Amino acid sequence: MVDKSRIPPAQRQVQDFPILHIGDIPKFDVKTSDLRIEGMVNNSLLLTWEEFLKLPRNISINDFHCVTG
Repeated sequence: MVDKSRIPPAQRQVQDFPILHIGDIPKFDVKTSDLRIEGMVNNSLLLTWEEFLKLPRNISINDFHCVTG
């Protein structure tokens, strides 16, 4: 249960966060998909899905407030 004092005016708590997108959702294949970090970075990086899963993780729980209420 959420502390109601944490919910700003004109906002509401939701249990089912909507996922909005335009167009089809691309298929994800763990064998062929990769993560590329490039552009304005000091070191470009290419990770396979397996390498990505081995990265350290951090759990952070935060409030998220939407402009639509």
